[in-house]
Amino acid sequence: MARPCQHCGAAMSRIAERCPECGGRNEPERPWYVYLVGGALVLLIFLWLGDFGALVDFVSRLLTTLHG
Repeated sequence: MARPCQHCGAAMSRIAERCPECGGRNEPERPWYVYLVGGALVLLIFLWLGDFGALVDFVSRLLTTLHG
């Protein structure tokens, strides 16, 4: 996938730091999965620091309520 250079508008790679035409510095775009992995890590840290036993009790009561 190409994106335009911020300096000259030439097509360049999404992950390239410098434009092949003008040599201007561009910040590479982050792929979507970087945000997904970061969110999962933050969630795991919150679960690890929180009261895991209370979370398990809540989920088990919720599942029991839903299934009858």
